[in-house]
Amino acid sequence: DIFAMGGKPEWCLLSVTLPRDTQESFFDDFLEGLSDGMNRYGLELVGGDITGSSSSFTTSLTIAGLSGERVIRRSGASAGDRVYLSGTIGEASCGFELLKKIGCTVGLERGEQISIAIGWDCVEPLLRRFLLPEACDLSEYLKEITSMIDISYGLFLDLTRLCKERSVGVRLYEEKLPVTEELREGSAFLGVEPYTFITSGGEDTSNSSPLEDRSPGSSR
Repeated sequence: DIFAMGGKPEWCLLSVTLPRDTQESFFDDFLEGLSDGMNRYGLELVGGDITGSSSSFTTSLTIAGLSGERVIRRSGASAGDRVYLSGTIGEASCGFELLKKIGCTVGLERGEQISIAIGWDCVEPLLRRFLLPEACDLSEYLKEITSMIDISYGLFLDLTRLCKERSVGVRLYEEKLPVTEELREGSAFLGVEPYTFITSGGEDTSNSSPLEDRSPGSSR
């Protein structure tokens, strides 16, 4: 969300609720993963809270940041703007469906692999987009971008939200929507059209895949 408004994440607050039987090794792994993510985006942990629980482990991370030269809003689009994607979409939701079909956890961060009919080389990138997503920083394009939104609920729904802000419409060309080979194979394995994941799948918010206008790069 911060990147999608042209900002830069700076600080975070962590709240954790721990059951009494929490294993120290589990909490160490959790903190290691948190630290990796914070280092990746230059975040500083400035506070939070730790409480006990009789049963469940819960956590909440609040991230705050600063805007750049200007705040990019959803309401800046105009008739005649071109719409771009910062990267491929649909892979995260496909990875989620594959994970449900697999029916077990997969520790990608530990290098864990599983045997699956369509092959690990195809499945791993899709699972990674869902389990270990990376946000997209578009700060180098901020001067050209007129409006932006992260794709949390699928291209159709979020693009509609962007258009409604300025009462404009949009024309999409199917052949120009990027489709990776992994998404094609994963979709076929699940019996779903790849464009279903691209247009309606969602889950791409963790990759912060915004729609940008008049950008010189990315996938048009």
